Amino acid sequence: MSGMAGNVSAFTTVWTCDIYRPFINGKGSDHHYVNMGRWTTIIGVLVSVGTAYLVMQFASIMDYVQALFSFFIAALFGTVVLGMLWRRATGAGRFWGLLCGTPSSTSMWAWVKLDPSALRYVALSPHAKGLAQDMYQALWSFIVCVVVTVVVSLATKPVCGSQLTGLVYGLTEVPAAGDVPCTRSLFSGRRW
Repeated sequence: MSGMAGNVSAFTTVWTCDIYRPFINGKGSDHHYVNMGRWTTIIGVLVSVGTAYLVMQFASIMDYVQALFSFFIAALFGTVVLGMLWRRATGAGRFWGLLCGTPSSTSMWAWVKLDPSALRYVALSPHAKGLAQDMYQALWSFIVCVVVTVVVSLATKPVCGSQLTGLVYGLTEVPAAGDVPCTRSLFSGRRW
């Protein structure tokens, strides 16, 4: 129960304070924002109840979790990895990459749901099973995200390198340990 309460509270806070107030209505009163938070809580709980009925269509909770992973996490992982490691990745590239990666996975899931024989194309094998579908959906979602991010980033103006210092690996100074014995660097200075 406490886990669910924490998720509902986090959802409400993120929507009201981080999205609604700065981007939609920044001139509301505190009473208005409290009411927005209350309505967001009610809507979030109703969506959660509806999602519980959706989960009943899956063979197991693991199938459901893997499907969600392939829908959201794979594309998000591609966005984060490119953002951390490639200084040329732009905000527009990351946005469009994530926006294209997620629907690509959900559309593959819907395609296989409507035509089970389509699994051979998604998972690249006529003998694939359900979890293979989820893992290949994640792979395709990741690939779509990375390709779109790279193409859009190359077509848009890059951000100045000084703004990326501390965010991108190639522009962040990594401290060196120097000539420290292995046992000392591994165990925080303890001597054996």
